[in-house]
Amino acid sequence: MSGKNPGTAALFVYGTLLQESNSEMAAFMRRNSTDLGSGYIFGRLYDLGDYPGAVVSTAEGDKVYGHLYQLHQPADVLPALDAYEEFGPDFPEPNLFIREVVEVHFNGTSRYCWVYLYNGAVNEAARIASGDYLAHLQPRRNS
Repeated sequence: MSGKNPGTAALFVYGTLLQESNSEMAAFMRRNSTDLGSGYIFGRLYDLGDYPGAVVSTAEGDKVYGHLYQLHQPADVLPALDAYEEFGPDFPEPNLFIREVVEVHFNGTSRYCWVYLYNGAVNEAARIASGDYLAHLQPRRNS
């Protein structure tokens, strides 16, 4: 984790945890959090098959779009999300995803919050240039 504390139990999501997703964990998020609005982080987004993975980038044009959520009971919700993302000491090292604190830009401001970042190699993965996973899925949904 970076030295910055999110202060509140906020989580930025960009893929299968989005409320628009049909995943079981998206339903879990709907029950256990409040959507604070859409935003972005500076990063690059990759299509990893059944899910996306974001990595931090310092390039201003590299943005990953998603939503910021306030977790209702973070002590209960974060362990469930860690298990879903296979993050932590119970999973093989190196973990495929890591939970880090990053700066999220939303509603004309920014704040630091949790995000699950991809921790693997992206050499073979297709980059989602738009940074928007749901928009990337649209062609697949309409075919």
